[in-house]
This record gives sequence, structure tokens and C-alpha cells, in this order.
Amino acid sequence: MSETGEPRIARKGVLIALGIICIILVACSAGVIAAYAMMSVCAGNTISSLNDVVSLGVNEQLGLQLTMALQKTNYGLGEPINITLTLTNISNQTISFWLDYSFSYFEFKVSNDTNSILYSSLNNGGIQLPLAVDYTLNAEESLSANLVWNQTYNNIAVLPGTYYIVGQVGPIYYGTNSTIETTPTQITIG
Repeated sequence: MSETGEPRIARKGVLIALGIICIILVACSAGVIAAYAMMSVCAGNTISSLNDVVSLGVNEQLGLQLTMALQKTNYGLGEPINITLTLTNISNQTISFWLDYSFSYFEFKVSNDTNSILYSSLNNGGIQLPLAVDYTLNAEESLSANLVWNQTYNNIAVLPGTYYIVGQVGPIYYGTNSTIETTPTQITIG
């Protein structure tokens, strides 16, 4: 009996050990799958946020943020440069403000490395906001405009080089007159 009893006990021990190993493998596989799924989600968010080069301007007193997004920072000579400007209510309350439609634009300015302004969309048909002068933005609500710079200066193509683009909106009338500008974004044309 001891000869037949020992192999059964040994087989039971092996089966139990194999069962534990299977449980560990299944748990590890589930953990790896979950980790991979999280990395995919995180990578997706990172990739989508890296698609645009973003610069910001904030007026904390008004609770407004101006975002300028460019698709990239290196452009071929003559390649259109698409610019998206978005004004967002970053406060937790509704904000009402007034824009004088004859002066208030979403606009951008382009300067060279000596800080000389070469191009202003305001002087070249920037996006004028709709004729209504009163705007109300709920928390996290936005107004946007899409603009294009065709790499010109006084209707002449610019030369290859380094340029700086700044987005702007205003004046915004909300107690006082305010203009919001983004930080400059450096681009290279070549």
C-alpha cells in the first residue's frame, strides 16, 4: 500500500503545484493585459496631445485662457501654417463679456528673431468675431477660430528661417479692457 499511496500523494502534490502555477500565470497575464491596456490609453492620450504644439495665454482676473495650437514647428517653404485659437472659460462660473466687433479679432502675429513684427492677421483680414457683441461662456465652454498664415510678409514670401507666432484676442470688455496673448511659439521654415 505504501508503494501505491506515495505516487498518488506525489501526483496530488504535482497537480496542486501545477494548479497554483496556472493561477499565478492567469493572474500575471491579466495584470499584463491590464497594464498594456492602460499604456495604450495613456499612449493614445499622449500622442493626441503631442499632435499639436500648444501655447497659452491666461487672464486669471477674467477667468479666460487663450490657447494657440499649431500642427508642428517645422514647415517647408511655402507650406500653409494652420493656427487654431481657442478662448476658454477656465473659471468655475459663467462669464459674460463684451467684444467690440469692429476691433475684436482672434488674431496672430508673426515676428522674426529680431522681434520685428512681419505679419499681423488683424491687418490682413483676421477672423472677426460674429457681429453680436455680448458673449456668455459657461465653465469650460470655448470660442474658436481657425486661421492660416501662408508665409508672407507684405504679400511677399518669407525666406527660410526662424519665426515666432503669438495668438491674441481682444480687447475684451469685462469691467476693464483686456487683451489676452499666448506665449510665442518658435517655428522654423526651411
